[in-house]
Amino acid sequence: MVKRLDTALERLIREKEENHPEDHRVLKILHLYIDHSPCWDSLRCKDGRYIYVSPGVKLVTGYEPDEFYENPKIDSKIIHPDFLRLWENHQHRQTSKEEKVFLEFKIITKEGEERWINHFCERIRDVNSEIDLIRSSNIDISRIKMREMLIKEKSNTDPLTGLFNRRFLTDYAPKEMWIISKWGYNFVAIGDIDDFKKINDTYGHEAGDEVLKAIAKIIISNLREGDIAVRWGGEEFLLLLHDVSSSAIAYEIVERLRANVEKEVTWHQDKNLKVTISFGVARCKGKEEFSKAIKEADKRLYLAKNAGKNRVIATG
Repeated sequence: MVKRLDTALERLIREKEENHPEDHRVLKILHLYIDHSPCWDSLRCKDGRYIYVSPGVKLVTGYEPDEFYENPKIDSKIIHPDFLRLWENHQHRQTSKEEKVFLEFKIITKEGEERWINHFCERIRDVNSEIDLIRSSNIDISRIKMREMLIKEKSNTDPLTGLFNRRFLTDYAPKEMWIISKWGYNFVAIGDIDDFKKINDTYGHEAGDEVLKAIAKIIISNLREGDIAVRWGGEEFLLLLHDVSSSAIAYEIVERLRANVEKEVTWHQDKNLKVTISFGVARCKGKEEFSKAIKEADKRLYLAKNAGKNRVIATG
């Protein structure tokens, strides 16, 4: 087996230069094409040793090809920790099965930058020449991913308050959030601004918008890391509370939020607008019961309104 395919190709080009000009030209074109590819391409033996790494690897990862030749396990250093298990499983599959594999994962470059990679690999074999290698091609798709995230963020975000919108829960959350969190959102709260219609009727819808934005800021500043806030519709807000051990703690979190809303003053055209908010809180035992938990929280919100507003009623 050739130890370094790129150096062997360079040697062959030199050998063909004088006596085989046409072969030399074809090989030179091939070499130039490979050298100028923006992709990170490679050929490896089944034992993991690299016999070819394209110059494009430096553009994608920041590492030189020689660093891969010297350390065949360098890829595990480059793969983002969140994707290491996926990568290890993939490594096992590609050496045990003859199949084309496509993956998307993140890497950390030599400079510490995170990038998204579209990865393709396959096993290539030629029994007669005893060739049994794994070829792979890696393309930096970070810009594409960033654009996707911006589009998704806009479609899932309420433009007035900056909170997630209802579509986030119906489209994004069931597919992504539950998987990422392993269903750690075990309490749901629904809040409704008290007498919001009076604000709109008395001061106009611009004043109502200012109140909504002010309350959204209070929600964002009071929720814990991992909690999620959604503008549920109109003057309603839905909260997903992450990793809460009891109803009493869920109540404390939401009650603190309610009290901060009560203390807040919103100014609109030199007018002092003070508002309050009522909440209903319900336990959610699993993602299959999410719709049921929302209905339970809504029932408790109704009880809070009937009990005099500006209060929190939680699961007992």
